[in-house]
Amino acid sequence: MKCKQAVCDNQMIIEYKSSTNYLQRAEARAGGMKLVNEIIMLLIGFALFGIGACGVFKWYVLNYPISYFSIEQLLYVWSVFYGIYIVSSANTPIKMLSSRRFYINSIGLAGAICFLALIIVLWVKLLLWRIENPAPFNLSNVFAAIPGNNLSSLSRESPEFIKKFFRIVYSTGFLLPFYIPIFASLIKLRYEKVWQYLLSGHLLQIFLVTPLYLLFQVQEIWYVNGIPDGLGRMFFSEVERNFMVSWCFPSMQTSIATASLLVALQEPYKIFKWSWCTYCVLVVIATLWLAVHWVVDVVLGILIGYVAVYLANRIIGSLMFQKYILGIDGTSEVEADRRYNVFDGVFDK
Repeated sequence: MKCKQAVCDNQMIIEYKSSTNYLQRAEARAGGMKLVNEIIMLLIGFALFGIGACGVFKWYVLNYPISYFSIEQLLYVWSVFYGIYIVSSANTPIKMLSSRRFYINSIGLAGAICFLALIIVLWVKLLLWRIENPAPFNLSNVFAAIPGNNLSSLSRESPEFIKKFFRIVYSTGFLLPFYIPIFASLIKLRYEKVWQYLLSGHLLQIFLVTPLYLLFQVQEIWYVNGIPDGLGRMFFSEVERNFMVSWCFPSMQTSIATASLLVALQEPYKIFKWSWCTYCVLVVIATLWLAVHWVVDVVLGILIGYVAVYLANRIIGSLMFQKYILGIDGTSEVEADRRYNVFDGVFDK
């Protein structure tokens, strides 16, 4: 009996050691795969950053023309910041979701993007109608008479290379402050963050700024004061010029950048968070530096950006949105309210 027991004990010890060795080998393989994945992500991130940086260098240093809306220019800046995002989040795995949550969020986002595209088309048509029918209140001269409301001296007295730098920042600052982090969050399947960027951006802000655009006409500083356009734009018709210079109050460039900054402050990836927040601050500075917006425009834009983030977080934090859009059940109203506060919303941290 003792011999049989000894044999059984030895066999159990051998099996335990072999299973332990197997687990150790499996963990080593998993660790190796994770390391390889991180290295690949870092290489992709640095490659994108390098491509974007070379493109910005081409525009900035080699005196290529900087147009107001250039797809190539947008792609270069997108490459820089998406490369930063990939590098800063390389050691974070993609969030795993149930198939139910994945399909619910995907369908909801597709519907929201189609709705946003329709709203933008209707919005542009409404603004064109407003150009043909003057606003009830023209405040351009009133704004020009407010002391300290005009910082155009910054543009006149600054060197050309600083103007070129702010032109790149400003010309990309209407679209990129949301579509870069939206795409980056979508790749990681961080749907709550995608909705936070999407709602607090153009989707809500169009409804917040349009009544002011229809009521008040405030033209850009350079146009009112008869000085050169800080952006160096070329207009091919009077209609185009009137359309481009008539939407100052409030500064939607500022409101978009402010909202993006508030949401980015909740990002867990520090390199991306602080580089992106710096870019958003530079967008706001560029609106003043290039004599495009009045100080009052910028102040109201900051306020609207805050309101948009607050409303977006209240919507996302509602139990109906949690259940039917995000596909999350069992979240209490108190917990949802805490998670989706403007400054305390810590999605996926």
